[in-house]
Amino acid sequence: MISGHGFAARLAGHGFDFFTGVPCSLIEDLIAVLERDSRAPYVAAVREDAAVGLAAGAWFGGRRPVVLMQNSGLGTSLNALASLSLMYGLPVLLVVTWRGFGGRDAPEHILTGEISPRLLELLAVPYRVLAADSLDADLAWAAAGVVALFVVAVLILWFLDSAGRVSLRGDAVPDLTRMDAGSFTIEYPKGWDQRCENDVSGYPVCGIANHSFYNQVQLFSGTDVDLGRMMADSIGMMFGGGNLPEDQVSIIVMDVPQSSPSYDGHSWAKTNNEWVQDGWVWDRDAKTNYERDEISVDGFKAYYHEFTSEGDYREAAWDVYIEHDGIIFWMRVDYWGPRDRKIPHNLVKEMIESIHLRPVEEWSSDSS
Repeated sequence: MISGHGFAARLAGHGFDFFTGVPCSLIEDLIAVLERDSRAPYVAAVREDAAVGLAAGAWFGGRRPVVLMQNSGLGTSLNALASLSLMYGLPVLLVVTWRGFGGRDAPEHILTGEISPRLLELLAVPYRVLAADSLDADLAWAAAGVVALFVVAVLILWFLDSAGRVSLRGDAVPDLTRMDAGSFTIEYPKGWDQRCENDVSGYPVCGIANHSFYNQVQLFSGTDVDLGRMMADSIGMMFGGGNLPEDQVSIIVMDVPQSSPSYDGHSWAKTNNEWVQDGWVWDRDAKTNYERDEISVDGFKAYYHEFTSEGDYREAAWDVYIEHDGIIFWMRVDYWGPRDRKIPHNLVKEMIESIHLRPVEEWSSDSS
C-alpha cells in the first residue's frame, strides 16, 4: 500500500512534472496531493481525450506529462492516442485505474476490466501492472521508455487509498474524532460527513456517512429534506467526475422510546436476515450470517444485532440498543461495497466501544 503523497513524490523523483486527467475515486488521494503542488501543475480535464491533448502540449512545452484516468476512459482516449500521441511520437505516461480487475467489482465495470489490456495491445502500447514493491522499477521503466523510445507507457494501477478518509480499504480503522450530541458521545472517522438534528421530542438524531450523499439524518429526524444541499452534492458529482465512494456507509445514532417499532425485535439487521430467509435477495448464492448477542457498552447492557452478506457484493447491517434512563440509545449501521472490499467489522467495533451516555437530567439541563 502506498499513499497519494508517496506516489506523487515517486513520480516527481522520476522526472514527471505535468499532470492532467479525469478524476477517479481510487486515486483521489493522489489527485488531492497533485492539486496542492504548485511546482508540478495538475490540470483537470473534462474528457480523457482532452487530457491526452493537454499532455501533448505539455511535452512541446518541455514538460514530462502524466495522464490519470479510469480504464473506462481508455475507450474515450483511443483516437487521441492513435492519431496524436502514437502517430507523432509524443511521450506520455498513462496512469490508469483498473476497474473490474479479475472480475471483482460492480457489474458495470466487469466487461471493461476484462478487455482493458487488449485495448492497449491493439494499439501496441506497452504496459505493466503496478505493484507497491516494484513501484520504483516500474517508474524507471516508464520514464526511460517514454523518453528514449518515444512510446506511450501505461501503468494499470489498482490504487489503495491509505488516507482512509472516505473509502474503506480492507478492515483497517481510520483515524477517529469525537462527536458530542449532548445526550451521548461517539467517535467516527475523521473527514466523514456528520450532522445532528433534533426530532419532534427534542432528542438528538445524528447521521454519520462516508459521503454527505449517504447521510440519512433528515429521514430519521423527521426534518425537512435540505434540497439545496442535495442539489449541491449532485452538481458537485456531475462536474467532479461522479466522485462518490464505491463503498457506502451510513450510520444513525439516536435516542428512541422503548415503544419504538425499531427496537430490538424489529432491528434493521434482523429485518435484512428475514428478507434473505424469505427469498427477497438479488444474489441467492451469497454467504449470509446473522447473530444477536448481549454485550456491555459504557457499563450498560446492550443488545447487539449483526447481519452480513458476501457474494457478488458486500452488504452488512448492525443495530446496537442500550437501555438507559427510561429511553433507548440506538445505533444503526448500513454498509454496501463491491466484492473486493472487506466488511468494516473493526470500525464498527471501535465506534461501539467509544459510545458514552450521559444521564438525561444532565444533558437536558445543559440545553435548557
